[in-house]
Amino acid sequence: MKNILSILILTLFSGWGYGQVVLQSDESLKNMPIKKAPAGTRVSVRAVEEVDETALKQPKVADINKLFAVKENNRYGMVDMEGRYAIPPIYENIRAASCNRVAVKLNGLWGYMNIKGMLDIPCQFEEATTFSNGYALVRKNGLWGMLDSTGKQCIRCGYERIMPANEGLVAACSEGQWGFLDMKGSLEIPFAYEEVTAFHNGKAGFKIGGKWGIMNRKGEILLDARFDSLIWKKN
Repeated sequence: MKNILSILILTLFSGWGYGQVVLQSDESLKNMPIKKAPAGTRVSVRAVEEVDETALKQPKVADINKLFAVKENNRYGMVDMEGRYAIPPIYENIRAASCNRVAVKLNGLWGYMNIKGMLDIPCQFEEATTFSNGYALVRKNGLWGMLDSTGKQCIRCGYERIMPANEGLVAACSEGQWGFLDMKGSLEIPFAYEEVTAFHNGKAGFKIGGKWGIMNRKGEILLDARFDSLIWKKN
């Protein structure tokens, strides 16, 4: 209890710019107003317990979604609500937890930690997005691909550009032309378009000769390419 109160006092009076972390489980605060720290609150270095970097190999993390990303000495790590490091501050960058994974950058390359804080997808990508609906976009050797929720590369890194999956299809660009892949990387609609939109309600926009048209999921033309622009109306 003494150690907890010491961390609390240092956190509350560590100065402006770092925010506050309040231990709501502390009985001494039972009758005091509680101010919750917003997500991503920075914690004062003086209020953080030092952790040996070897903890990175076996971090004590129950659920990475309950930790806060913090920055110390221009490096990022993650702390719990008591201000203790669960993930040591060794990363150059870190992105918000999504789908039980966190994207982290080390030595100029991106990888992913799982829900337990283990680096199960090595830092090997030049760029990496957060996971969304179980998938993430990654770039390696200058080309884009996609990972599934297991960390497997379901679409190889072989495309100049790629869009997030929508309605089971992924728009990708190869040799300056756009087409669509399925979730396993098989070509569904040939690379034949200057630009495309993602699919919405079974339809996607495509651009040929500077004009826009609309196709269905089979690549069949519903409206010829004769429009100057295309704007989807949100439902």
